[in-house]
Amino acid sequence: MTPIKVLLGALLLCYTRPLTAQIASATISGGVKDSTGAAVATAQVTVTNEATGISRAMKTNDAGLYVIPGLAIGTYRVEVEASGFK
Repeated sequence: MTPIKVLLGALLLCYTRPLTAQIASATISGGVKDSTGAAVATAQVTVTNEATGISRAMKTNDAGLYVIPGLAIGTYRVEVEASGFK
């Protein structure tokens, strides 16, 4: 190997960036309102992966909003429960 090839090879190794793995995850977010359009605070939102049956739940904030991050990619069923609502 010629010195130039060795130098170019060394430079190439120095300038490569480390590979990072891509993470496949999803986030479901939304808002809960009543029939008058008012936000429903502390409503229980449950998302269930239809393929695995795994569920995650959280409550809406004071503005009726929720965010459920870090979900596996898939099809989900979203259910909302709040006292006083059917």
